[in-house]
Amino acid sequence: MARLRTGFLQRLQTELPVWVRHGWVAPQHQQSILDHVAHQAESSPRYLVIVLCAMGALLLGAGVITFFAANWGLIPKAAKLAILFGALGGCYGAASFCLARGVEALGQGLLLLGVLLFGANIFLIAQIYHIDAYYPNGVLVWAVGALATAAAARSQFALVAALALATLWSGMETFEFDRGPHWFFFLPWMAALGLIYRHHWLTALRVACGALLGWCLMLVLAGHFMDRPWLAGGRMALWQIYVFLGIALYILGRGMSWYPRWARFAAPVITAGAVWAVAALFVLTFPESQRFGVRQEFGGALPAVWIGATVAMLLLVAGLMAWRYHGTPLSTLPLYRQGAFIWLVVAGALALGNLVADGLYPGWMAFGYNLLSVSGVVWLVMTGVDRAEARLVNLGFMFFAVLLLARYFDTFWTLLGRSFFFMVGGVLLLVGGFLLERSRRHLTARIAASGGGA
Repeated sequence: MARLRTGFLQRLQTELPVWVRHGWVAPQHQQSILDHVAHQAESSPRYLVIVLCAMGALLLGAGVITFFAANWGLIPKAAKLAILFGALGGCYGAASFCLARGVEALGQGLLLLGVLLFGANIFLIAQIYHIDAYYPNGVLVWAVGALATAAAARSQFALVAALALATLWSGMETFEFDRGPHWFFFLPWMAALGLIYRHHWLTALRVACGALLGWCLMLVLAGHFMDRPWLAGGRMALWQIYVFLGIALYILGRGMSWYPRWARFAAPVITAGAVWAVAALFVLTFPESQRFGVRQEFGGALPAVWIGATVAMLLLVAGLMAWRYHGTPLSTLPLYRQGAFIWLVVAGALALGNLVADGLYPGWMAFGYNLLSVSGVVWLVMTGVDRAEARLVNLGFMFFAVLLLARYFDTFWTLLGRSFFFMVGGVLLLVGGFLLERSRRHLTARIAASGGGA
């Protein structure tokens, strides 16, 4: 690939002056075109090299840890310490040597290996001296070390590892010790956001968005909320709040695209918000997620708590919408964007009504959320087409297919004989999959033709 791009650059250097003389290319654009192609020629193999170095670091780290685990008992204590500190120091030293001489990919891979060895050192030294401590703190120290490496060496690899470790630490606190919600997760997470903004690391931003969504999911799956067992209906109420949290992220991402210093970070935030809003809506489409009886079990205390939290989230979304469309006459917007205001009002009313209804109408509430999900997914596809964002089109089609598949299993499993169920389902999946894929390819091809690639 690099050789092909280099050859293309050499041919352009010959052909462009001819194109300029014929008036096909403006003279002031000639050098810009050459600079762009030269940058691609230099950077195209870089990502493959970085991935290979990262995989090599992971494999080498796994091999070293596995070797020590197999032979740990045969090595004297002093030799263990010398090996551990020598490997760690040597790894960081080699990384510094590579970075100082411009071997960026190998240096970043060695930094990732150093982060892995740092974690191994924490737990192996604890084993050597039989330190019996609160073990999530070991993962926390490991995450802080990865953050320090990312900050000192400007390593996006190390920051990705730090985010993964911070999420693991929060998961241990949440599931092993029932301490949800684990708010301390946001300390390393916010520190990571600062480094992402400073160094413009988009891959790390995507991982940070994923870590945030993972923390939210852990909160739902945890056995406790606010240091007490989940009350009936609490998870349903939290999923409703997550719908509007995703919408808030989506609107925030759209607003970020207005400002030059924030525009490059907009796409990952938009995608994360869309994924989370549609995923939370999908959970709420099942009648089982709507069945609860708060007043009978807990004297009606839960709705007041969750109504307040839901109203606060609705006000946040309303404020972001006002900021997003400030000074824009609604009549100038496309009809589907005008419909987004109606959709939000209906979604907010359904969420509040669901809390007040106390789970008495699970079927009707699930039906309402199914309508919201379908219309929301269609809106997402229309937005992707209108804005030439193929990733939103693909996301919309994926969720639409998942929603149809879920409703088929949910509705027809008890209505059809098992053999007919699978036969009919097979035919529907084949035909539906063909039609959906053809529509998706048609729309993404239109986007590509208009110049707005994925």
